[in-house]
Amino acid sequence: MIRFRMCMRTLPLVAAAALAASCTLPSPFVHSSGHGLRKGLSSFVPRGAAIMDDSTLWDPARSSPADIDECSWAFAASGGMNVARLAVKADYFMGEDGKEKPEGFEWLGRQLSAAERAGLLVLLDMHIPPGGAIEDYRPTDDNARFWDSPELMGRFVDAWRTIASRYRHDRRIMGYELMNEPTGDPDAYWKLMEGAAQAIRGVDRNHLIVV
Repeated sequence: MIRFRMCMRTLPLVAAAALAASCTLPSPFVHSSGHGLRKGLSSFVPRGAAIMDDSTLWDPARSSPADIDECSWAFAASGGMNVARLAVKADYFMGEDGKEKPEGFEWLGRQLSAAERAGLLVLLDMHIPPGGAIEDYRPTDDNARFWDSPELMGRFVDAWRTIASRYRHDRRIMGYELMNEPTGDPDAYWKLMEGAAQAIRGVDRNHLIVV
């Protein structure tokens, strides 16, 4: 009789554990689901606008970005937009010596807060990889130097690993767009994207990866 009573008391706990194991809570991050996207229990249709710091993005000599003003974020959110594609370059976050640049991450934190106030999620777009080569479909000598340099490509992977590790729990970020409009050999491109995606997934399983 005593043994029977102990079993009866244990049954609700076993049932609760089994129920918890069988139920998966919906991710609060934007995630793929079938052929679409979801955020929590709801479907998510991204409607985006591009945003950047024009004063530094295109200048290889400038690697300390300026804050994007609140009016620009508000304008990006106008017309029912829900995502801002924030163009960045790797040199904002990592120096040529491979060391992290805290001021770059502080800048990104302020932009994420501004985006949140405007009601926007952020898609981080690596517009310019290490070395300053603008990736926009047009082959240039700078592009060629990047694709011919294992050191620069390694810094590209390291930059994404560092960014993802810092922001893996940040719900203000929709995802990571690994490279803007790439040039170069397709095989080399896909090999690099696979390496970057694996580096991200090693530290962050929450955010979308866009290639």
